[in-house]
Amino acid sequence: MITFIKQSQLFITSLYDIFKNRTVSNSVFDNCKFICFSRKKSIAKVFQYFLSKRTTQALYRSILKGSYDLEQYLDRHVSFSNEEYWKACKAHSGPIIFVTPHYGPFAIGCMKICKELNGLKKVHAFYDPPEKNSSTKSYKAIIGALGYNFSPIFNNNRGVIKALRALKQNQALTMMPDVFEINGQTIYVPFFSHLSCAMTGTAYLARKSSALIVHAYVKNSTFGRVVIDIEKPFKLNASENPEHDLYVQTCHSMNSLEEKLKKSPEHWIYLPDLSSRLTTKKLETSKEVEQLMDSLITSLNLSKEL
Repeated sequence: MITFIKQSQLFITSLYDIFKNRTVSNSVFDNCKFICFSRKKSIAKVFQYFLSKRTTQALYRSILKGSYDLEQYLDRHVSFSNEEYWKACKAHSGPIIFVTPHYGPFAIGCMKICKELNGLKKVHAFYDPPEKNSSTKSYKAIIGALGYNFSPIFNNNRGVIKALRALKQNQALTMMPDVFEINGQTIYVPFFSHLSCAMTGTAYLARKSSALIVHAYVKNSTFGRVVIDIEKPFKLNASENPEHDLYVQTCHSMNSLEEKLKKSPEHWIYLPDLSSRLTTKKLETSKEVEQLMDSLITSLNLSKEL
């Protein structure tokens, strides 16, 4: 829990961050304007972006130091925005994929899921190995601090097999599809009326396992409170065309993220990089999008890549 004094310190340091990191501040401001926030609201979003980042860091440090009774903290200060959707997740007997982008203190959201599903499903977190992405080095220590019902799976060829095996055993998997990396697992999909790279791993695993898909966004609030926005769970309607299915589900995930950013972009870690993730040309019509996607799907044999 964050005290009143600590919360005040976070406000002050966040204001300092705005002026210390002018390049990032300008990028956040420009991208908020691009999303269609007014100038006044974009300025506020810059402050909120740094405050969310500082708050997340403070919560993670406290967890690593053992400052909290984690079970008590998760029970009292971490909640779901839609209890009906969460109850449906807990009642589901089959595999579940939680789509949790780099949005707010997502590791705390994963920890809450681990606790709530303990005794029902084992939870696996799917992310890049530390040697590939240094920012993931602390994930195991933070999420694993709870001490039970958590297992990391690294994003590599062996990891894909492990993840699929876990889903076949009706377990749960958390994935972060907003990593920007061009490789055999990425395709271009519409994002803010442009094209952007997106990972197809979630769609691939969901199709192979018939898993329930749940988009979840973890937001900071004041005094250490955390809210997990759960969207309505659904299943991928598999067709006889695997490439089409991967494209449709990946588009769905990116559209979910886009809608969330249109409301609350400040919690997204990659907000300063939004414009750099988009192609230069703007997509003007739905027909143009469809034609571009058809050509991309035809040129990529995604099922074999994965």
